Amino acid sequence: MVSKKEITYHDEIRQIINLPIDTPFICDLSEREFFMNIIDNDEYRNKYHKYLSLLAKQYVMEGKLEKSIKTFTSEIQDIVGTEDNAHYKYTDFELAVKQLKLFLQRKAESVVAQLNGAVPSDRNSQESAADKLIDTSDLDVRLMGEELGS
Repeated sequence: MVSKKEITYHDEIRQIINLPIDTPFICDLSEREFFMNIIDNDEYRNKYHKYLSLLAKQYVMEGKLEKSIKTFTSEIQDIVGTEDNAHYKYTDFELAVKQLKLFLQRKAESVVAQLNGAVPSDRNSQESAADKLIDTSDLDVRLMGEELGS
């Protein structure tokens, strides 16, 4: 049986991954007048969407990010977990990298789905169409940075 705490955790991760691209704030949108003016302008909204698409598709989904992660990983993997005050083992590092890649892949999937209309791109529409959001049940972001066992 899943605890209430776990349901809340998974709901929170799902909200983060599916953060609506056209209302990406938890606060009152009237407090984000500058951004909302951009979204209300067709030309600027289209440019914003173009850049989001570029990041999600070309950088994440087509592997450019994967190459960067491999480079960074190869540069530090020999020292991970060897420090006198190391909080993580190398196996923890491997899990964190795997989870980070999965997290970014799910985020990119959500952005692309919002851009093509498969997932609503604003907060109100997402609340009434929660079944369309990208599934995040395979994510455990706690593996990406919290001290294990705490």
